[in-house]
Parts: sequence; C-alpha cells; structure tokens
Amino acid sequence: MPTRDPAVKALLAEPSHLKELFNEMFERTHLKEAHGGGLHTGGHVIDGTLLDIVEDVSRSAVVDKLIGAALLEDSLGPSSLLLLSGRISATIAAKLARAGVGAAATISVPTSLAVEIADRYGVAIVGRARRETPHRYGVR
Repeated sequence: MPTRDPAVKALLAEPSHLKELFNEMFERTHLKEAHGGGLHTGGHVIDGTLLDIVEDVSRSAVVDKLIGAALLEDSLGPSSLLLLSGRISATIAAKLARAGVGAAATISVPTSLAVEIADRYGVAIVGRARRETPHRYGVR
C-alpha cells in the first residue's frame, strides 16, 4: 500500500529538499558542540517544516520520543515525515506503521523486513536520503 498523503509524496520526490531538512536537523542538534558524538538524531517534519528534533543513544528511543512528542502536540498522522540518522529496523517500521506515520527517511538503509512491514502498512521509506539519488521504498 503506497503512501497517500500528497504533501509527503511531493517532499519525498525532491531529494535536494530532503537533504536540506537533514542538514537543518543536524545543524540544530547538540552534536555539533560535542566532540564525542555517539547519539542518534531524529526530526519530525510536517508540510516541509522541521518541527521537533530529538537525540538518544538508541535508534528506537529516538522514534519513541518523536512519536510521543507528536502525539502530545496532536501533529502525528499520514502527513508526518520522520527523519532518522540510524537504520530503520523491522521494530522501527512497525512503530511507524502503528503510529500512522506517512513516511520516514534515513541516511542509512532500512532492513529488508522493515521495507516489507512499511510497504504492507503504507509507510514510505527513503534510504540514503542525503545522497544525490536516494532509494525510495513504497513511494508510488
């Protein structure tokens, strides 16, 4: 089942905008001041605007924090795009589907089971999203 939200489809179709959103997310994190790094970062995008940014040592906790904050702000739904610095696993794909997120983009690549789960529930995934030619899964 492909993503249905036109705003998300348009955003995912434009690699340069995705790259800009990732750059903005990383620019606004605490990592740029830290010398050790080691944190995963995530952002919540609605209508092309980066709303929230979270960091954690766990990829899964980043997703939990983004979904929780969006639920509290009543801003989660099919027009939500989550930016993730880490790999999208099957567990993360299931969380995205359960939360009703429209899409997720990662600078890494998703696992094959994550792609299968996301596709089944209409969550579009973009892998290697900061590259000139990102790989789209379930975006039709």
